[in-house]
Amino acid sequence: MSHTELTALDAAGQAVQSIQIQNAFRGAMHVWMTMAKELSLSPVVVFDPTTAHQVLDVWKVPDAPTYLQITMLSTFDNMLVRRSELVEVAQAFQEFSRMHAPGSLLEQAAALEELSHLEQIHAVGWCHTSVIDNPWRPLDPTGGEYRPFDFATDTHWFLFDVLREFNSEDLDAAAGDSAGVNLG
Repeated sequence: MSHTELTALDAAGQAVQSIQIQNAFRGAMHVWMTMAKELSLSPVVVFDPTTAHQVLDVWKVPDAPTYLQITMLSTFDNMLVRRSELVEVAQAFQEFSRMHAPGSLLEQAAALEELSHLEQIHAVGWCHTSVIDNPWRPLDPTGGEYRPFDFATDTHWFLFDVLREFNSEDLDAAAGDSAGVNLG
């Protein structure tokens, strides 16, 4: 069965710990389906690139709760969270679970809290389904071996940097197509 994998990286990009949570469908896909239902949309919208933004951009809705913004951003590819921010993400997952169905978010929250105590960790990233290559363990194209993740050149975003940048912009302009969506 597929799983969601949380990979902890040290400052040199070396994967120092990995936590697997069974049934990947209970992770990011669960969050997206929950939000589609909340927005009275068909769950199939998340599979169509022309309509997926209706769900994926819900974090941009003006006045969206912070827990929702954090939870949605954590489901995006190449998203990292610094060790100092892991507990805040765990709390957002717990709040999402209280407000909606939990999926695997409570298990992920417990894993993040556990990882937050390991001083050698620089950041944690998600591989939302084990049927793809883990972006935090890139293959060296010359030797076929795994190499450390390179924070300087490998694609990634830090969740709270994205959130701070978004919140510092003009929300009406930044919300774009999401304006007028009612989350409550």
